[in-house]
Amino acid sequence: MVRTIWSSPRKSAKRLNRTANLENSNVGVPQTLRRSPRVPYAPLEWWRNEKVEYGGRDPNGEKILVPRIRAIIRIPKVPIVPRKRSRRQRAADDKPEERKKKIVILPKNPEEGWDNDTQATATVKALFTEQNVSRRIAFTARMYKPQFIGDNSSWSFEKIFQDSEFIAGGQMVIERNARKPVRPSNDNTFIFLVIEGAVNVKIHETSLIVTSGGSFMVPRGNRYFIENIADRPSKLFFSQARREVSMMAETRSLSPQGQRPASRQLSLARARDLQRVTAPF
Repeated sequence: MVRTIWSSPRKSAKRLNRTANLENSNVGVPQTLRRSPRVPYAPLEWWRNEKVEYGGRDPNGEKILVPRIRAIIRIPKVPIVPRKRSRRQRAADDKPEERKKKIVILPKNPEEGWDNDTQATATVKALFTEQNVSRRIAFTARMYKPQFIGDNSSWSFEKIFQDSEFIAGGQMVIERNARKPVRPSNDNTFIFLVIEGAVNVKIHETSLIVTSGGSFMVPRGNRYFIENIADRPSKLFFSQARREVSMMAETRSLSPQGQRPASRQLSLARARDLQRVTAPF
């Protein structure tokens, strides 16, 4: 006979539960069939101190070769009581939906339209003469209207700013799978900023790749070309600077009192003609 003993986890009184009777377990089974008299039982949870006790004597007084199960000791499971949530956890769960974090997809340019009323021209003071002149000092995105160079050109540009022959700046767009042809910088220095896309630049004998947010410079006296390697048009901002000999001559010809001696007058038009070089753009 096998007993199942339920032992309380608090070491309280034990109660016995008769689970099987080995003598009657094979009643009605033909003798020709071999059937083990072992009573099956559920696996023990040994980590909870459940175990099997062996013992007892053979009813016929014969020698016991295989120990018999005297009892199976099981520990009843204590029901798990969930812990109470803290005040902070309850407050977090009670927040309204609009206060919970959400993924917000911003438009491509969230500040678009803020500069619709911005004026491009303003009154500024001219160098040397100190007179008020009207100049373009701002340029918004909606004002950009590039022009293609030639009928079959695959790149366009627009010169936005210019201060005499000293410096100029603008934007250019190179279409997909296109390039700006090789040109010399002559006595100009160019600085480019990649606004969108990616370009492969070759300056003299050096090639480099520049992507959005990067910039590069073409020093004076070098040949260069720009190739678009992105799957979309590449947009660049450029600035062009050069030595203005006419301005230097004008400055040297001024006396400390601001008067130009007649013997040292230099024609500004002639100075421009002597130093004029066709710009790469």
